[in-house]
Parts: sequence; structure tokens; C-alpha cells
Amino acid sequence: MDGDGRLVLDRSSNPDLDLDAGETYPFYRAEPSITFKRLPYLRPPVLYMFAGKSDLSAPALREQRMSTTGVGVGGSGGAAEGRVKQVLFEDAGHLIPMEIVEDSAEAAAEWLAPEMQRWAQQEKEFQAKWSQKTLAEKQTLSEEWKRRVGGDPRALLKGKSQL
Repeated sequence: MDGDGRLVLDRSSNPDLDLDAGETYPFYRAEPSITFKRLPYLRPPVLYMFAGKSDLSAPALREQRMSTTGVGVGGSGGAAEGRVKQVLFEDAGHLIPMEIVEDSAEAAAEWLAPEMQRWAQQEKEFQAKWSQKTLAEKQTLSEEWKRRVGGDPRALLKGKSQL
């Protein structure tokens, strides 16, 4: 912004400025806006640690994160699927892990243990199925795959590029 508060935007020096982010500061960081817009598509499980004494953990902002994270195409399924959880430390400020080291570490460990168990179970099930396949099945496209995509991809590409 200039001295009169008017927006002066030079895309060559500020290509990542998000005008829809609602920020009116003379300085900005692009990362928060970019990150928050991508939260619906986040696939890994998430544990939010919110601080009761932080403006960044206001109830409306907590609800927004919980209802947004992982719910988009390719996302984890979000809180409804148990993939996004939260813990609120009422007496902590913004720097939770530095203020209450043991409490935050304990919360992280309690959340991480079942996540690791879930991953181990999924990996065990995958390996059980994979180990039953022959070497040829592991190295070639199945007839079902070919049928679902419309045939053998080599035959589809004969004569013309699909690009």
C-alpha cells in the first residue's frame, strides 16, 4: 500500500500476494494464505494443538480449521473420519511446545500411538494381499484395469498421440 492506504500491486515483485486473503498490512507473508487454502486437500492425519491465550486459537478459528482440514478431494476425510483432532491448552500462549513441553509432548504421543497402530494395520493388510500375487501380477496391468480404462493402452496409442 502507498502512504495514503491505496493498494499498489506490482506482480513482478509480489506475484504471491493474495488479494482475497483480507490482509491490509503494509507487509505480508504469502505462506499462511496459501496453506489455509490447501487445508481441505490435506491427506495425512492432523493433530491441532490450540492455545487458550492465543488470538490464533479463537473458537471461530479453531472451528474453521477443524471443519476445513482434510475434507476436500484427496483429503483424509477430516474430523468426521477421525483423521483430524484437536487439543486445547487453556493456559498456554502461542508457543505451546516451548511453554508446556511435557503436556504438549504427552498430547502428541497419545495422538500418535493410535495413528501408528492404524498405519501398521494397513501396511500388514496391504503386504498380505501383495504377497499373494505372482511376479507376473505384480509387473503387469490386470485385465480388469485394461477393461476399466477402455482396453490395452498400447493399442489405444497406435497411430495417434493422445496429447
